Amino acid sequence: MNALSRTTLDLTSTLVGIATQQQRIHVCSRRFYSSDLSGKPMQAITVLVDGEVYEVDQRDYERLLAGWTPDELELSPVEEDA
Repeated sequence: MNALSRTTLDLTSTLVGIATQQQRIHVCSRRFYSSDLSGKPMQAITVLVDGEVYEVDQRDYERLLAGWTPDELELSPVEEDA
């Protein structure tokens, strides 16, 4: 086994590992509203990621779908009401 084939095997195993670790994202609800200042329509999306509930905007939702983790996006789980 030469260096090129070893590098190819390492790269392949890494990519397979990344693909199998993809998180599941479930949309719980979508809320549409308009901003008081601009009147621009906005959207709040409540998602379930690995057992935790987060409220995100469209941009963060798209990043989650692209593979970003809630930690990378600095998201905090929604606190449950007592």
